[in-house]
Amino acid sequence: MDFNLTEELQILRDTVRSFVDRELIPLEREYRHDSEGPMPERILKPLQEKTKSMGLWMLDVPAEYGGAGLGLLPRGLIHEEVARSASLPFRSLELFGPEVRPVLFHCNEEQKERFLKPVLRGEIRFCFAQTEPDAGSDPAGMKTRAVQDGDSFIINGTKRFITAAGRSDYAQVMAVTDPEKRARGGITCFAVDLKSPGVVLERQWPTMMGEAPWQIVFDNVRVPAKYLIGGENNGWKVANTHLELEHGGDGRIGHNALAALVDPDLKGKLDEDAMLVREGLPAFDLATYREGHLSPVYFGSALKNFGVAVLLDALAAYA
Repeated sequence: MDFNLTEELQILRDTVRSFVDRELIPLEREYRHDSEGPMPERILKPLQEKTKSMGLWMLDVPAEYGGAGLGLLPRGLIHEEVARSASLPFRSLELFGPEVRPVLFHCNEEQKERFLKPVLRGEIRFCFAQTEPDAGSDPAGMKTRAVQDGDSFIINGTKRFITAAGRSDYAQVMAVTDPEKRARGGITCFAVDLKSPGVVLERQWPTMMGEAPWQIVFDNVRVPAKYLIGGENNGWKVANTHLELEHGGDGRIGHNALAALVDPDLKGKLDEDAMLVREGLPAFDLATYREGHLSPVYFGSALKNFGVAVLLDALAAYA
């Protein structure tokens, strides 16, 4: 089996790598997302203009909506290169334009005008709310309920570890609408205005990667039935389009973080005193450690993630 990248993908990878070396790594001494929060507009906007001029804009958005329409494998390669710098987060990455979650492509025409197109224009933001305190991401254990009341649904429940909720306008909320079926046809996706009465961003959960996802409480939150996305009781199928893309193409499982350390050049990661810039750790025989420990872990993880990306890209071609 040939694991070599095509010439086109090699050019893409090298282009992004040069951009990271030139634009992102130098930012580490000025700004770090893990200690300073979201990147300030004064830094982000010029970077976005540069990625747009490179043709790397809205990577996962279909061309019909003005995006690059890239598959999972090229997007995985891009995310791996970007992860070599500590100046950007691993998720909620707006370097390549507004974050458009695939769930929104299940909107009907009216919803596309209300939600999808404003997201594409950068006018509003969405977060994805599925994980719960007692169920994790397991839909079979989901407790958040949505009960129809006339032309609305009343939502009650709690979501936890919701990335970017604090700077989002809406949440794509997964809720049980048929308690008997649950994950087998009883979950529905709703677009919920986070300013609605009864929505409380209760607390944040700091993580070791510098992120601080939110816990959101929904207390008798009334949501118009017209904000239901993808059809009633079809939410788990809709959600899987988001989860497959997030877990497959972006290398979320972890190999991106290792890419910086197995990079033979370690560009931007060691300062003049051979100290690790990111962690501030004392110097050690990194070459030996990299060869004996990090390289096998990295290549195994990369093989898994990129293998999944290739498979899903191939399946998408026949969909």
